Amino acid sequence: MDQDQALEQGQDLLEAADHSSWIVLQGLLALVFYFLFIICYVLCNKMFVPILNNFKKRRKSLVKVLAISGYKPFELGVFNKDHPSVQYIKAAIRKALLPMIEEELEWILISGQLGVELWTAEVVFDLQTEYPELKLAVITPFLDQESNWNETNKEWYSTILMQADFVDSITKKGYEKPWQFRLKNQFFVEKSEGLLLLYDHEKEGSPKYLYELALDYQKQHDYRIELITFYDLQMIVEEEQFKQSDF
Repeated sequence: MDQDQALEQGQDLLEAADHSSWIVLQGLLALVFYFLFIICYVLCNKMFVPILNNFKKRRKSLVKVLAISGYKPFELGVFNKDHPSVQYIKAAIRKALLPMIEEELEWILISGQLGVELWTAEVVFDLQTEYPELKLAVITPFLDQESNWNETNKEWYSTILMQADFVDSITKKGYEKPWQFRLKNQFFVEKSEGLLLLYDHEKEGSPKYLYELALDYQKQHDYRIELITFYDLQMIVEEEQFKQSDF
């Protein structure tokens, strides 16, 4: 009996040891799975949260009304609307607009000043053959802004106005003082959801004032600002030259 009892006690001890080992193993497995979960959680946050945030930001920044402006011709050394560089500028504007049109851009807003704005109008007219839902609004800072322009520019301006989908003036009178330009800039920013500006920090010029106003407005509002810089124009030139070399 003593021998049998000893055997039974030995078996009990072995079973208890096996049971304890299984409990320890379960604990270790649980700990491993816990650390794996923590690692996966951290990695997922690092990988997917920025992507999600960018997606949300992009969704919030979709633009239906876009103001466009930039340098005047003399600021770019362009004194003829048919100057070769104009085609590169228009290509850059078109390239910037296409993704926005594919989103939900509906209206382009310009003030009708010579240079980038009227070139933009020509780009819009060209795009309307493919995207008829795209509209152009010309809202001038004051009446008869073209009164001191030469005849060629007056004819060009008149052609743009005739093709525009909407034309109006912010102040219903002729030019009086510079405050009318400041009011125009404020109107453009407040009535649009984004700004496309041909502007380079290395050459401030007239677009600087609209750009700074838009930056201030962006601090308190969801407002999209995109710049076409001289570097962007250089890339366009190289792309167009490469296309021509293929022919």
